[in-house]
Amino acid sequence: MKCANFKMVSARILTKLICIVLFQTVFIGVLLAASGDPPDTTLLTDAEIAWLKSHPIIRMAPDPEFQPIEFFDKDGKYSGIGADYVTLITKKLGIRFEIVRCASWDDVIARVKQHEVDVLNAVVKTPQREMYLQFPPPYLKIPSIIVARKNVVTQDLTLDMLKGMNVAMVSGYGYVDLIHNQYPEIKIELVSDLKAALRKVSFGMVDAFVGDLATASFYIEAEGISNLKLAGETEPANISGFAVRSDWPELSRILEKGVALLTDAERKSIHNKWIHLGTEPFITMQDFRNLMLMIAAIVLVVIFGFLFWNRMLKRKVYLRTEDLRKEIDERRQAEKALRESDEKHRILLEEATDPIFSLTVEGRYVFANSAFCNGIEKKVEDIIGETIWDVFTKQEAATRFAELNEVFRTGVGKTIEVAVPMAGKDTYYLMTITPIKDHDGQVLSVIGSAKDITKRKQAEEEKIQAQRHAAEQEKNALVGQIAGKISHAFNNILGVIMGNTELALINCT
Repeated sequence: MKCANFKMVSARILTKLICIVLFQTVFIGVLLAASGDPPDTTLLTDAEIAWLKSHPIIRMAPDPEFQPIEFFDKDGKYSGIGADYVTLITKKLGIRFEIVRCASWDDVIARVKQHEVDVLNAVVKTPQREMYLQFPPPYLKIPSIIVARKNVVTQDLTLDMLKGMNVAMVSGYGYVDLIHNQYPEIKIELVSDLKAALRKVSFGMVDAFVGDLATASFYIEAEGISNLKLAGETEPANISGFAVRSDWPELSRILEKGVALLTDAERKSIHNKWIHLGTEPFITMQDFRNLMLMIAAIVLVVIFGFLFWNRMLKRKVYLRTEDLRKEIDERRQAEKALRESDEKHRILLEEATDPIFSLTVEGRYVFANSAFCNGIEKKVEDIIGETIWDVFTKQEAATRFAELNEVFRTGVGKTIEVAVPMAGKDTYYLMTITPIKDHDGQVLSVIGSAKDITKRKQAEEEKIQAQRHAAEQEKNALVGQIAGKISHAFNNILGVIMGNTELALINCT
C-alpha cells in the first residue's frame, strides 16, 4: 500500500514538473512569436532599407566559449544570452546574420580586423577597439565582480584594494582594457580562458579574478570549484552589445534602431531563461513535502555507499590535484622561459645596428629599433602606433606602402632598394620585407630589416667613373695610333711623289 502511495505521489510530481516545462516552453514560444512578426522597417530610412537589400548576408563571429553570454552548444548551435538577443533583432529588422565559428576570441578579433567578420555580439566598448569598430548603444549590463579564495579574504574587496596584487583576467576581453586604463597599478596576469583564471585563483597562484558575474558563476558551478567566493562588486559594470566594422556606419545605425525596439518583457524573458531568477514552481506545499520525503529516502539509501567511496574519492582528488599542480608548475616554468627568450630577442632587435621595424596590415608601426628611428631622424614615440602616412610624406608613404601591400597580398617576402633623404643627401638601404602569417596562412603583419649600402653604392659609382675614364684614355690612345699610322703612310706617299717630281725635272733639263 505504501509502495502504491509512493508511486502515486511520484507520478503526480512528475506530471506537474512536465506541466511546468510545457508551460515555460509555451510561454517562451509566445514571446518569440510576438517578436517574430514581420520585420518592422518603419523606423528605417529608404537608404537603410536599400543598404540591407544590398547586403543580404552579414557575417557575425561569436566568442566560441563565453558561457552563458554566447557559445556553441554540443550540437554546434549558437546559444546564450547574446544569441537570443540576435534572434529577436533578426526577426524585428529582417537582418540575416551568417554565424562564423572561430577557434578562439583572439581569432575572432584577428578576423574582424581583416574584415572577414562584419559584426561582433556581446562585446565591451573600449578605446582600443574603437580604432577599428563602431558601437551602437549596448543592450546588456552585467555586474562586475571580484572572486577570491574563501580562506584568504575576510572582507569585501574593491579595485583600489587590489593595487599591487596579482589579478587573473582573460586575454582579449574588453574589460581588461577598462581595468588597465583606470587601475594601472593592478598587476594583471592574462590567461587564455576563464577556466584557467579561476583555477589559478583556486590554487593560490594569483590573488583574485576580476570579470562579470554571469560567466564567473557559471564556470565556478560547472567546474565544481568549492574554495572560491564572491569577494566584492566593482565598477564599471560589464556593459556590452553589438560592435560593427568601422567602414559600415549604416549597419551600426540600423542595429541601434533594432536595440531600441526591444521591450522590457523581452529582455526579462531572456534574462530569466539563462540566470533563472524570479521563477516560481507551480507545486503545492504538500507536493513539495512529498518530494522532500522522496529525496530523503533516496539519500538514506545511498549515504552508506557514499561514505564507503568517500575515502577513495579523496585519494583520487588528491592525486589529480597533485597532477594539476605539477602541470601548472611546468607551464609556469615554460612561460617564464618564454618571457626570458622574448626579452633576449627584444634586446637583440633593439641593439641591432641595422634598422628593423614591424607593421600591421593597416600600415601601423608596432615595433621600431633605435637604428630605424635614427635613420629617419624621428623618436620612437613618434613612430610606434602611428601609420606609415603619419611618419613619411604622402609620396614616400604611397611608394613604401605599395611595396608592403604586395607582400600582404601575395604572402611572399621581397628585397628592395630604397633611398632615404638625410642631411641634404640620399642614404641608400637594401630592405628585406618578410610576412608574418597565422596558422591559416593569412598575413597578419610584416617585419622589415634594412642594411646601409651607401658606401657600396658610392664604390660602385666610383668604379663606373673609373671604367669610363679608362675607356676614354684607351680611346684617345687608339686614335693616336691610327693618326700615327695614317701620317706614316702619307709621308711614304709624299716621298714617292717628291722623288718622281725630282726625276721629271732632271729629265727635262
